Amino acid sequence: MIAGPSPAYASAALSALRGLDDASLISFSGGNPARLAAILDGTPFWSALVAAVSDGLPYAGCSAGVSALCDTAFDNEARRMRDAWKPGLRALGPVLVAPHWDAI
Repeated sequence: MIAGPSPAYASAALSALRGLDDASLISFSGGNPARLAAILDGTPFWSALVAAVSDGLPYAGCSAGVSALCDTAFDNEARRMRDAWKPGLRALGPVLVAPHWDAI
């Protein structure tokens, strides 16, 4: 059996969603681009964020925060290179943003 999100998580997610109304900027920093994309994709928060950015909310991202926006996202925890490319957020079209290209 798979349990849903905990009440504390659901409360935090709702708070973040409501916070978009008052945000003057959204920013995502580094980490694992594939994990960030997997966490956000298909969520009410991501849908609301896309709408807010379309309405003019500035989006700032560095490292994973920008490369997760591509059609594919690099999973820096993959053990084999053939397993390293996962679905991204598909927000930029068919481009690849590689902020650490020299490390791949």
